Amino acid sequence: MGTFAQAFAKHEEHFKDYIEKVQEWRIALREVANLKGWHVQDRPESQIIQNNVGELWHKLSYEFSDNIEKLVGIISLGEKLESCLDLGSNDVHMVGIWGMGGIGKTTLARVVFRMVSNKFEGCCFLANVRGVCEKDELVRLQQQLILQILNENMSVQDVNDGVFVIKNRLCHKRILLVLDDVDQLDQLNKLAGSHFWFGLGRRVIITTRDKHLLEALGVDEIYESNGLTNDESLHLLSLKAFKKDHPPKDYLKLSKYFVYYANGLPLAIEILGSFLFGRNIDQWKSTLNRLKQFPQNDILQVLRISFEGLHEIKKEIFLNIACFFNHKEKNDVVEILDYLDLFPDVGLGVLFDNSLVKFDGHTLRMHDLLQEMGKNIFYKECPKEPGKRGKLWLFKDINNVLTKNTGTKAIQGIVLKLHKQREAYWNPECFSKAHDLKLLILDSVHLLHEPKYLPNDLRFLDWSGYPAKYFPSSFQQKSFDSLKFIQLKKSLKLIETLDFNKIPNLEKLVLEDCINLRSLHPSIGVCKKLSFLSLKGCKNIKSLPSKFEMESLEILIHFGCSNLKRIPEFGENMESV
Repeated sequence: MGTFAQAFAKHEEHFKDYIEKVQEWRIALREVANLKGWHVQDRPESQIIQNNVGELWHKLSYEFSDNIEKLVGIISLGEKLESCLDLGSNDVHMVGIWGMGGIGKTTLARVVFRMVSNKFEGCCFLANVRGVCEKDELVRLQQQLILQILNENMSVQDVNDGVFVIKNRLCHKRILLVLDDVDQLDQLNKLAGSHFWFGLGRRVIITTRDKHLLEALGVDEIYESNGLTNDESLHLLSLKAFKKDHPPKDYLKLSKYFVYYANGLPLAIEILGSFLFGRNIDQWKSTLNRLKQFPQNDILQVLRISFEGLHEIKKEIFLNIACFFNHKEKNDVVEILDYLDLFPDVGLGVLFDNSLVKFDGHTLRMHDLLQEMGKNIFYKECPKEPGKRGKLWLFKDINNVLTKNTGTKAIQGIVLKLHKQREAYWNPECFSKAHDLKLLILDSVHLLHEPKYLPNDLRFLDWSGYPAKYFPSSFQQKSFDSLKFIQLKKSLKLIETLDFNKIPNLEKLVLEDCINLRSLHPSIGVCKKLSFLSLKGCKNIKSLPSKFEMESLEILIHFGCSNLKRIPEFGENMESV
């Protein structure tokens, strides 16, 4: 009996209850054994590798072709842009794709990148340059460029160091580089510099809304992205609204009206088509009448049509993503929305079906025009008085409201995560008027005054570097029945916690790296709904309640609690921990 036969005999004996799975393994191994390879003969190794890569690329190209055929009008546009790249010449060539937001610049760049990338020694697509640089993470883009071209995970100290590495390490390579959504000349100067940075035959594609940036850089050619023709728009609308290449006869006239209003903008057509899917003619007419209320055809109003058709809870999910959570990890966003009782598992599916959000791997993504539209809703609520808006996300607005204590019950969410710490002189009573505040996330804000009050309606509290020794006195005066999540990472001043009987519905408590925290209130031991407790890095905690009776607790983290003498006894009802 051969080696493999013996192994499978043992597997069948060990996995008697899963014999079907073992048979699947046997079949898979037989298929692998029957795969044909390539004859090496006396050919050089480099030639063999090149042939193998070519064969694999050829097979992958079929799958890619199937995907791009679903993008209306993209093949002809891709061929035009490819001709602009002048791939036959050996000089350095820069091409800019210029057009308004939502016109399809990024999609076109991605398609051409896939079409020609096999002709270069190295390739890199840097997506969302504007968004990344807004977070002061230009160095991360430089590191990504170096990693993808050189396949080296190199440490870059600062932006100038990154410029030096890119200029000196990549100057001899024939590469293809795409810089997507650039809005500052400095971004170009630090990532692509000039024609002399890279080797002969290098090609750079830049997408932007700002034509002046391309002219200032001195690109060789500017490709203006003009959107779809009427026929292409009608085709795309029909695919989204009817899942067919052409609309039914009785919908044709109405479809052409929607094409007229969308004015060739692929994003608007896609969203309108998704919104109209499955709706009858009367609903189509009603939607069209609402569009006619906007004679200037403002695209934000066009995009808002789909938003207005959502249920109130779905609208709230959309607005939270637009204001706070675009380009964030999907699982993290789902967790927060769940604590806000917004039922995200259902709601995100609805938003996805209506083309209002996309899932890019594990990242939740919303088009910047849609994000702008969502933020604009709150700005228009009260342009000159941010304290009367429903959500606040800009430092200048938050600082204004909380310093002057001009908040109102209109405010339901405040999220401020800074990349560099800033001092703030917020009024100690700054949250006292924001009675309906449900979501509060603060990071890297150094307060000069301790808060004396937090709203009773809070559901989600995440305050890294909480600036006081104790919780505000308002926690002692009222019961916070709605509060389900508390995270106070790296709160160096915190020495005591509150009476957890005041938070009967708390589900998750994270006090990581609160290095001066001495103990937890004894009431923590009977938090019935607490499922997650992390005390990681709380090195000065010496004791916990002698016994835990937390029937919902699943995870307890006490790594780094070096002075903790003993772990509490677990009650009989703690079966999940």
